[in-house]
Amino acid sequence: KPCQDVITRGQGDRMRRIISISPILQACLVNYSFIAPTITTNTTWTTANTPNNGNINITGDLTIESGATLNIKNGVIVHFGVNSRIIVKPGARLNLSGTLTGLGCDGLTWKGMEIWGVNASSTTRPGIFTSTEGALIERAETAAKCYGPDYSMAGGRIVCGGTTFKNNIRGVDIAPFENKNGIQTFGYVGSFSGCHFLTDKDYPHKMPFEYFVQMEGVRGIRLSGCKMENTRPVKTEKITDFGYGIKAFDANFTVTSGSDNPVFEGLAYGIHAQGITTRDPFSVTNATFNKCFTGIRAVGINNAEIIFNTFQLGNLPENVPAEEQFGVSFETDISGFEFQENTFWGEAGNVTTTFGSACQNLGSFNNVVRRNYYSSLTYANLANGSNAGAIAGLPRGLTYECNINSDIQEFDIAAVGSIRSKQGLEALAPDPSLPPSYSAAGNYFSYGDGVDVQSSGPIEYFYNPDNFGEEPLTLQGPVNKLEAPGND
Repeated sequence: KPCQDVITRGQGDRMRRIISISPILQACLVNYSFIAPTITTNTTWTTANTPNNGNINITGDLTIESGATLNIKNGVIVHFGVNSRIIVKPGARLNLSGTLTGLGCDGLTWKGMEIWGVNASSTTRPGIFTSTEGALIERAETAAKCYGPDYSMAGGRIVCGGTTFKNNIRGVDIAPFENKNGIQTFGYVGSFSGCHFLTDKDYPHKMPFEYFVQMEGVRGIRLSGCKMENTRPVKTEKITDFGYGIKAFDANFTVTSGSDNPVFEGLAYGIHAQGITTRDPFSVTNATFNKCFTGIRAVGINNAEIIFNTFQLGNLPENVPAEEQFGVSFETDISGFEFQENTFWGEAGNVTTTFGSACQNLGSFNNVVRRNYYSSLTYANLANGSNAGAIAGLPRGLTYECNINSDIQEFDIAAVGSIRSKQGLEALAPDPSLPPSYSAAGNYFSYGDGVDVQSSGPIEYFYNPDNFGEEPLTLQGPVNKLEAPGND
């Protein structure tokens, strides 16, 4: 059979795959604008003063030395080889309003950016990265590491506004760092305003997406009006392959509105925050969570603030590996939170069981779930494990106050584990030898086909008989309902 005088599509695909992992072949085939460039003085790249009208190809690392600033202006597109990085050294600065991406029309990937910090004895300021409206960082293994070359040089500063982080395995990675000036401690220099974090059908990596923002051992990170969405098709049996919006360990951060309200969509966890040593609080306000397996998960975090958010439940991304979906989950020895004025909406979709809020093994602190609205869910509130106890002879633990339930299918309050044995607003007596008094809990029940209050252990539930909807009519387990004054 004679040899073909053309390259088949399959042969072309194989050659492209080999080239994509071989820097040597890339160097042979790509006309590079710069090879391992080093910036030592203040420099600005525009479409007018760079090769190919600002369409730049780089192999090797782009290094910005201490004392130098590189400005990459709007319209400039910088393509990096598969093993290439940007290194912003201590005392250096990168300002971006253009695009950082991989090589090739098929979206080859690159390593990403490292914003080097400082060690404990350094007198040099950390490296700084800023980006403005229209900036794009895409197809990187890690778009921005705020440390380098390892965790011993942490504290790299990052300030982003109107920036898109697209189709990266990892978005921003912030290493443990305490921002101190002598004995005074300041917040971490890290903020994101109006940024869009996205993975979609053009995701080019073999490794699954991991997270948009990860932080550990820092305080003061602020995210205002950011959108975090995973829309890429996923075929997996692992929930975590859908990724995390924010993944935090011993980190203090704030999620709030800016010009737009925050959005988390299509993720395994919109926000996953865990306290290991410092148990620092976080705050989330005015955010919307949609198609997330769990909207917010707080593990061992004290004094978290979760208010005025909306959780849309009932639908998950296609090819889902789970049948359950949670709005908010609190877990493991939590001493206080502010969890109120949130809305949990259920809708018909591909999820079998939806939970508004779930509390598990919180301990005996008086945690209060109050003034939330739950509609069209399987469970409005679920309590598992040990969430109650007694201190100095007084009942203590998890209580539910002033929540509104509507069209709940199975349980408005399901205490599979323990909750405080007296469910109502407590008022301590002036004479400590006398027992406290209790006003009504003030919850409104859905009065559907499900159970209003279920408890595995004995509880007293206080309600105001003068307010229609406050009396639990359908009870399950040892629940004793008692009339009480209104909860004002």
